[in-house]
Amino acid sequence: YQGVGSETGSAFRRALEYAERMRDDEYRLRAIWGMWSVTYLNGNYDVALSLARRFSALSEALPHKADRLIGNRMTGMSLLCMGRLGDARGGLQRVAESYEAPVYRSHRTRFIYEQKMIALSSLAHALWLQGLADQAMRAAQQAVEGARALDHAPSICYALTEGLCAITVLTGGVSALAEPAAAAAAATRRDGISTRKARGRKWNGLLALGAGDSLAYERDLRPAFDEIGEALYVLHYTGFVSAVCEALGRLGREDEGIELATAGIERARRFEDRCSLSELLR
Repeated sequence: YQGVGSETGSAFRRALEYAERMRDDEYRLRAIWGMWSVTYLNGNYDVALSLARRFSALSEALPHKADRLIGNRMTGMSLLCMGRLGDARGGLQRVAESYEAPVYRSHRTRFIYEQKMIALSSLAHALWLQGLADQAMRAAQQAVEGARALDHAPSICYALTEGLCAITVLTGGVSALAEPAAAAAAATRRDGISTRKARGRKWNGLLALGAGDSLAYERDLRPAFDEIGEALYVLHYTGFVSAVCEALGRLGREDEGIELATAGIERARRFEDRCSLSELLR
């Protein structure tokens, strides 16, 4: 494993080896999910798709419908970044409509996030890319509402920073960010994880930069970029990167904007992230 979370990926791989030797299907699922998470975060979408399908195949042999829907969600997110929008949307829609957390154990403990929420956040991006902006916004808002109803901090942070803030910028522009950016900053402060705090801060930084505060790039955005690392260039943040580049251009800082966009373009080409590539080239 290389890139963001490389040590975590290696640990999950060792966990899978142990689970295989023990023939423990529960921990096989958890380990494959962990390996998928690291490969997805680093843009290795072909590998992520293979792991998602491996998770799905294993879940088919197990009795719990919820596990199979998690496999659908992982597969859909991988396909989305590969530009296969129809297939991605179908799988993500299925999870959003059908997933119910099991009463016998918590999937938020096993897989960190509430699954319907994360599916809705990714579905919002698929819908936006298909030209369905109103439906995309509704999906993003539903993700936030569902996470808040559960009062589950990691899910609230994800729904705001990867879902609602991102779709707000894509549909309404930077000026529409004030309310969701403030909510994201508050949620991530409450959660306390440094990378999540950075994800919250970056939206307020973009709002300030878009309003003409030229100091916001060094004060707010660059420290957040350093904390987030290569994950800055995943599909859910592509609209953010584009908006930062545009704001820098309006402030006469075209070179910095081009440098930021170029880094994203190079990464998107390297990993065949077709959806991000088209927006960053624009």
